[in-house]
Amino acid sequence: MPILQGRTTLPLSTLVISPRGGGKTTVAVALSESLPRLVVIDTMNEPAYLTAGIHVNNPLDLHHFISSHSRFRVVYAPNDPEDVEMVLWSVLTTCDLVLLVEEVSQYAGVEAPPATRKMFRRFVRLARHRRVKLIGTTQRPADVDKLLVSESEIFLGSLKEPNDRRYLRDLGNLDRETVDSLVDLPDFHFVHFPSKQVFTL
Repeated sequence: MPILQGRTTLPLSTLVISPRGGGKTTVAVALSESLPRLVVIDTMNEPAYLTAGIHVNNPLDLHHFISSHSRFRVVYAPNDPEDVEMVLWSVLTTCDLVLLVEEVSQYAGVEAPPATRKMFRRFVRLARHRRVKLIGTTQRPADVDKLLVSESEIFLGSLKEPNDRRYLRDLGNLDRETVDSLVDLPDFHFVHFPSKQVFTL
């Protein structure tokens, strides 16, 4: 997977979109494995992150750890959305790192708590000024805030839901033919945008 391997730099925002079991966490791990300053919000307690870094139990421990180390890989499983707001603040004040968020739609989606969604939108606007980059995974693009989708590099797996394909087409940065072809994409196959390169895990 040359497009994933050995990355030491990333665009400001990257989204990995595929159904459950389609390989999105595998892509996210591959994108982040060479990064020296990484914070993971492990929303779903994914086994893939068991060895991804130091695990911390609360936002204050996370803040202390990343503010006192020059290199770190920290994994945090939140108990509620308010905890995530504290983590976002810590990330912005620390600067110069990558934040990986599993199931980012729970915090930046249409059904996220309003205060958390507002904080995440603010985070996206401020992140570029603090040298903070984002990797997010989600099962459905239509569940994610349009601001985030429109500004991201995207790895797309199979999209069976017509609403998801329509959502991407309506944003205007993906053509109809390419988006419609995703309905037949097998699990563990992804299309990278903007390059339109297809790869298999």
